[in-house]
Amino acid sequence: MLRHEPPGVVELARAVAVLDPDADAGTRARVAGLDDVAAAHAAERLVELGVLDGDRCGHDPARTAVLEAAGADRCRRLHARAARVLDSEGAPLDRVADHHLAAGPPRDGGVVELLHVAAARAEQRGDRVRARRLLEHTLTGPVGGRRRAALLVDLSVVERVAAPATARGHLVEALSLVPCARERAELLARTVARSPGGAVDLAPLLEDVLRDLADAGTGTSGQDRELRQRLEALVLHAACEDPSGAARVWDWVARTDPGELGAGAGADVLRSAHLLFSALALHTDAATAAARTAEAMPADLEDDAYLHPMQVAALGLLCWAEATTGLDGVRRRTLDAAHRTHRTDVEAFLRGVDAMLLLRRGQVPAALAAARASLDVLTGATRLMVLRAATLALVELGRTAEAERLLAPVDDRSSADRTWRWNYLLDARAAVLAATGRTREALALTLECGHRLMAVGIVNPVVLDWRRRAVELHHELGEHEAATAAAEEYVTLCRLWGPEGYGGAALRVLGLVQGGERGLATLHSARAELGASPLALDRARCTVDLGARMRAHGAAGEARALLRHGLELAADCGAPILAARARTELAAAGGRPRRGGSSSLTPAELGVARLAAGGATNRDIAAVLGTSQRAVEGHLTRVYRKLQIDGREGLASAPGLRVGTCRPGGQGDVDAPTRAVGPRP
Repeated sequence: MLRHEPPGVVELARAVAVLDPDADAGTRARVAGLDDVAAAHAAERLVELGVLDGDRCGHDPARTAVLEAAGADRCRRLHARAARVLDSEGAPLDRVADHHLAAGPPRDGGVVELLHVAAARAEQRGDRVRARRLLEHTLTGPVGGRRRAALLVDLSVVERVAAPATARGHLVEALSLVPCARERAELLARTVARSPGGAVDLAPLLEDVLRDLADAGTGTSGQDRELRQRLEALVLHAACEDPSGAARVWDWVARTDPGELGAGAGADVLRSAHLLFSALALHTDAATAAARTAEAMPADLEDDAYLHPMQVAALGLLCWAEATTGLDGVRRRTLDAAHRTHRTDVEAFLRGVDAMLLLRRGQVPAALAAARASLDVLTGATRLMVLRAATLALVELGRTAEAERLLAPVDDRSSADRTWRWNYLLDARAAVLAATGRTREALALTLECGHRLMAVGIVNPVVLDWRRRAVELHHELGEHEAATAAAEEYVTLCRLWGPEGYGGAALRVLGLVQGGERGLATLHSARAELGASPLALDRARCTVDLGARMRAHGAAGEARALLRHGLELAADCGAPILAARARTELAAAGGRPRRGGSSSLTPAELGVARLAAGGATNRDIAAVLGTSQRAVEGHLTRVYRKLQIDGREGLASAPGLRVGTCRPGGQGDVDAPTRAVGPRP
């Protein structure tokens, strides 16, 4: 096609072929080595030949033909030239990097640095496949010394999940390129701290580096002591993931006094590890754990040493402690630090903690959304914890088929003997089995989960509350003795942990299996304890259970009141399966739900709803009622759910809802009637 064309036309055609279709005329001319006039004449001829269609590359067959005629070597040179031109023009980094990838092995340090930066950015946005490709390509060039070690380290990090053995080999090679023991230790500490997928296989490397530090005579200065402590915490991190290393962890916990660890980031990391393991083994209670977690995180998180895996894992105590006010600020600072240092894994883990918190606090749809967002980023064993949260949310929503599909791709046994977190997957599968009527199978998985956890010394019932499920399943199967024993143990352990909400949740299942007047009294006590707790989903379950038990005992009036309240709580939690049960029990007690989907709106909700029905904006409503726009949004969300409408458009026709108005000067017609929205049955 171009055999008899002038050189300028051929060069421009080749430039057009290697550049993307949207490249402008100036860029094409510079890549072709033509001035603007020659490039314009050549472009006219390429339009005639069909290589160009206006300002864009004509079609793929023409492009392919041009590149094949040019040959592989010439194309690589053209891509290298295109990369230089685009870089000088300030083109996006990824666009420049793509041309360097096509140009063959990098030939100079500038290209190596550019590709390294591009790989780092790809990793930061979670594109490990691209990061790996860029790093592998960069290492094909004449790169040596510390630069090569840095590239190998980054490559090992992005390979950890997909190819752990290869990743370990690259890390070993990187360490061999660093002659100084302290530099090797620092490099390994930072690498393991940011590596996804666990660190079980890296424990020997960590121990080797610690020995090298001792042999080199380091460890007397404050910096060396802190580095050693960070490495020791990483050894514990690796050991705790491996069930065979449990004894080592508990031995360290038993012989370590947190108060004697000294000061500094390394000491704080070790204290966090001690706190985490003490909580897992119930050697400490929730209040102490929450206070010490806050103490172990400094006010200023500029040093990314505080994003150590043990430090971040200790923040997971946030979802086990009922009162989290003291930890909220710590969590926010950690999230900010993770975002600032591009630690998407830490951000995703803390979002996963949010999912578990939201679930226990009765915000089921929000919990599912948070879990899904976290699962998009998390890898390795930590992902199993969030996978369980998503599964439990789906089960509460009645979407068991979707829950089964979510769990189906997960390899059941690949990590069974490599991390205790595998038990989160067991419990998630048990929840799905129980929801689909496979009670005996669900119980078997639940008990296996419990045996595995206890075998590695994890007895805290709120870390993974398999005992609750075991009690309910034993009870459903008529195994009264086993159910009672499990329930009593569950109550005892929850009392040791401390918060009333968890104690109330345990009392609920004990009341279920006790039966009779004693069971009723226990359920009343459970409801009283849960009443002051943020664990709204457990409170909803307990209210429905108590209402059902009262109905069975012939107290129909009390049962109806409880079941209406339980139905309202279940609706507020976004738990349709629980709500359906409450509705069925209420009908059996001779009652029916209040019209509008649940129960009456609260006075605050009614005032907001009336103003919204009249066309007032959230800002107007907030000004009239003297509250925040966020509070208004929360009230409206609950109103829509209770009235079973999709949004503001449905408010005007909602039964019993009188439209209100916002008057000039911040006044509003917001007097709320005391009767319910809709008649009582």
